[in-house]
Amino acid sequence: MARKLLYAALNAWTSPIRVGSQAIAKQFVRNGWEVAYVSAPITPLSWLRPSKREFAWRKAEHQKGGGWDLDGKLWHYVPFAWIAPNNRLPTRSRWLFDHWHSLTAPNLLAAVREQGFGEVDLLILDTIYQPFWLDKIRHRRSAVRLADYNAGFPGYGYGAKTSEEKIIRHADYVVTASAALRELAIAKGAKQAFYMPNGIDFERFEKSNFTRPQEYGSFKGPIAIFVGAIGEWVDLSLISACAKARPDVDFVLIGPGPDNSNRKPLLPNVHFLGLRPPERIPSFLCHADVGLIPFRSNRLNLLIDHINPLKLYEYLAAGLPVISTCWDELKRLESPIRTATCNDSFIAALNESLAESGNSEAYRNFARSADWSIRTAEFIQWAEQV
Repeated sequence: MARKLLYAALNAWTSPIRVGSQAIAKQFVRNGWEVAYVSAPITPLSWLRPSKREFAWRKAEHQKGGGWDLDGKLWHYVPFAWIAPNNRLPTRSRWLFDHWHSLTAPNLLAAVREQGFGEVDLLILDTIYQPFWLDKIRHRRSAVRLADYNAGFPGYGYGAKTSEEKIIRHADYVVTASAALRELAIAKGAKQAFYMPNGIDFERFEKSNFTRPQEYGSFKGPIAIFVGAIGEWVDLSLISACAKARPDVDFVLIGPGPDNSNRKPLLPNVHFLGLRPPERIPSFLCHADVGLIPFRSNRLNLLIDHINPLKLYEYLAAGLPVISTCWDELKRLESPIRTATCNDSFIAALNESLAESGNSEAYRNFARSADWSIRTAEFIQWAEQV
């Protein structure tokens, strides 16, 4: 009989924003597990911002009652809750973190049991917003994954803090995306803490003839690309400086961001494309010339220092030279990229990257060594010792 896993995550399974959560759940399926993947809920407040494309996917998944994927081995579901915790007042209370499941329609616990996951071999909490699973579902082992420094996000309050501390203390195993997060988990009382950096599903990039995206149709020069959420951690002023210094280069930004649909270009050669389906991302990358990670590492150091960037591996898998601002975790990876500490050095690195040739296979080999099957091997081995 197949082992069973309940995977509690933030991002929806069908979301165009692909993160480590989906990749790790997929690796468990590949190792013979059956998985229930439950994401953060939608609430009535979600309808106040119906223009957000992410909401459309989440709503559609909920209305279908979830669905099965990966040859019927993974059930995914987006709950509906009348109210749910987040980092905004008044929905960041400790009580809500522990009890929002009782405010779901249909009842979340009943839905999970109905799909055959009332008792599981392993419970993975990849979010601090679903701590109740530790008490509400029978499980032989539990694990927590820390992918980000949660206290670095705006509004991190008492409810989030107590939830994070609770799940770290109670879990049998904690996996962290950065070395600094491992130290944090140990300080918060983790029984076992294991460093598992982010990785890549390398097979997505093994095709050799990706079609050039039609969005690149009018571009005549080199393309510098950023893929990811365009939050406050992205230094758009740095992008502008690069675009002014290299007006012959088209700078493409793909991903969600505040008021993304109405965003005005910073400069004529800066292009905000918004969200694109994950299956198209390799095409955008393979037809670009350089990958950018322009994080505000000097202003948001507590948040940035704990990041192990997924986009780094995607850029390298596409054979791109990569330029990034610098922080501790990035240095620890010893990856074949160029780092910069100011606008001028970033622009200099951009010029060097655009002029280089012949290094794409070395970049791809580094990314290949970070395939999720390799990254998750020790974690899954531990889980199968049940």
